Amino acid sequence: VAKKMMMIFPVTAIPAGLNLLLNYFLIPAYGMMGASWATLISYVLMAFLAWRASERVYHIDYEWLRLLKIFFVMLPVLVLGSVISIDQFLYSVLFKLSLLAVYAALLYALRFLDEEESLYLKNLYNRLRHR
Repeated sequence: VAKKMMMIFPVTAIPAGLNLLLNYFLIPAYGMMGASWATLISYVLMAFLAWRASERVYHIDYEWLRLLKIFFVMLPVLVLGSVISIDQFLYSVLFKLSLLAVYAALLYALRFLDEEESLYLKNLYNRLRHR
C-alpha cells in the first residue's frame, strides 16, 4: 500500500486539467456559475478517480444497498430541515430533534439494521435503562 503513491498524481492532475479546460469554455459563457459547475464536475471526477485508485490498492466491499437507504432517507429529511425555518430557538431545536426521530424511524421501517446490530442496540438500551 505504501508504494502506491504514484497513483495520486493522475487522480489530481486529470481533474485539474479538466477544470482548466471547462473554465476556458464555461466562464466566458456563464460567468461565476460556469466556474462553479467546472469546479463541481472536476471534484466529482477526482472523487471517482480516487475511489477507483484506492479500490485497486485495497478493495472494500461496500454495502451499497444500505448506503442508498441512508442517502434516500436522509435527502428529504435534510431538505425539510433546510426549507422550514423556525426563528425561536427552542422550537427550532425541537423541530430538528423531531426530524432526527423521523430519520431513525424511516431507517427502522426500511429494516436498515441487521439482526446483530438490532440485538446490540436492544442490549445497550436495556443496560442504560437499568442504571
